[in-house]
Amino acid sequence: MVYVAAIRNAEQNKHAGADKDFNDAKAQYVQALLDSRKKEEELYADGKDKMAACVYGDDNKVDQIIADALNELHPVGEKFIPCIEAFEAAKEAYLKQKTEAGNANAEKCREAIKEAKKQPEILADMLQTGLMDRKNIWQVKTKIEEGDAIVKETENLMDSLYGEIEKWAAVEVLKSSGEASRSELRSQASKIVDMKTEPLKVAYGHYQDAYNLTEDAVVKRDCQNKMHALDDALQGYNDMVMDVVNNEIYKVDSNKKAEIEDVLRIYHDFSTKIESLAKKMELDSTEVNREPGKAGERLDGLMTLLHSHWERDCSLRLQLHVALDQTFTNENMP
Repeated sequence: MVYVAAIRNAEQNKHAGADKDFNDAKAQYVQALLDSRKKEEELYADGKDKMAACVYGDDNKVDQIIADALNELHPVGEKFIPCIEAFEAAKEAYLKQKTEAGNANAEKCREAIKEAKKQPEILADMLQTGLMDRKNIWQVKTKIEEGDAIVKETENLMDSLYGEIEKWAAVEVLKSSGEASRSELRSQASKIVDMKTEPLKVAYGHYQDAYNLTEDAVVKRDCQNKMHALDDALQGYNDMVMDVVNNEIYKVDSNKKAEIEDVLRIYHDFSTKIESLAKKMELDSTEVNREPGKAGERLDGLMTLLHSHWERDCSLRLQLHVALDQTFTNENMP
């Protein structure tokens, strides 16, 4: 009986020793997991703060922040080595029991070992995913900020556009003539606007990129509003330039029309006075006839009248000379 009891006690101690190894291994695993997750959270917070200090264009710097954080996390894998070794020892102890329960517990140890070995990779994925999400947020933020900065700077430069186009149009419109050249002038003005507003198109691209990157509905709506505002601004600048050119064309054409009107009025008054002299009577002033060809007809009629008067005067002078010659002959005057 003493012998049997000794064997039973030995078996119980063997079971107790395996269970203790398993429980110790689990405790080490939990501690390793807590320490590793704490390190992952610290690295995430540090990376997040470092990204916040980066500005637009620092993409390589942000990528390096992520790489450095992952490298710093790598040593946490060593924290799981003791618990893995403890699970291995517990597994061997269970297998030595050569019982169904022991084999079942040994399988639990194998699963625990697999889980422990996976943790460094899981933590690295968590850290990388978290920091990549922060990078996405950083990109959205900096793209919007860069777009806003470009818009503000360009708007300041565009304040002088009106005066520049006015001076340019005042010179170029005078050189143009005909609808074809005027159309080309408008095309040149449009190209000037395109060149001056090129930065706004870059800003539009930043807002579009931010819109595509973010999943935040509020940010998406903000980007859409900014893009719509840029569309309106671009159209407004183009309309303004076209108004300046068209106004200059109208002014030049009005001046030319006024000059033609002045010439026509002067000619009409002059022709009326000449006709009055030719007809030896005062003619009433009449309105200028602006029908096509009427000024030419009036000039032809006036020239015919003047020519007939000139022929009559020539005939009278000839008759006068003949009569005088005859008188001198009759009177024997030299």
